[in-house]
Amino acid sequence: YKLKNLYLSGNLSAGKDKSDYIASNIIHYPNQDFYSSNTNRYNNNDRLMYRISAAYELGKNQTLSIQSVQNENKMNQYFDTRISFLGAQPLTGRANSEWFRKPSVHSTTANYLLKLDSLGSELKVIGDYVYSSRTELNNFQSVYNFTPKNSNYRNHTPNKTKLYSLQTDYTK
Repeated sequence: YKLKNLYLSGNLSAGKDKSDYIASNIIHYPNQDFYSSNTNRYNNNDRLMYRISAAYELGKNQTLSIQSVQNENKMNQYFDTRISFLGAQPLTGRANSEWFRKPSVHSTTANYLLKLDSLGSELKVIGDYVYSSRTELNNFQSVYNFTPKNSNYRNHTPNKTKLYSLQTDYTK
């Protein structure tokens, strides 16, 4: 889009993924032991990305532009497994896992350009900002008919990063 000395542009992209998976295992051992499992897995993922750009001609020899890109994701997975082992020590039970991830990246760049003469001398100033975050949470639980095998785990791994940069170039 253009309006006099102002230029605007942008785009948007989004996605949604829902999927189910089923897995079954049956193992017969030579000693007549038997193992079987049935797993249901469900994914629920969202993605969003957008970019916005603007440039403004401040005069015949100056330009200011800004661009911002944003990425947001949400990825959730659920696992449910039923287990049966028949042998010297029979064991039956169930294991569940919930895995939640939320990565995101945001960046913005500003550019200023000043043309100093007709020979190509110029001053450029570039500023950048990047913010990245990722939250990951995994809940796991297993419950068996033999209670010493039961377990509960919770892992949480947050991560955040911020970067700033400034660059100036003078060309003569």
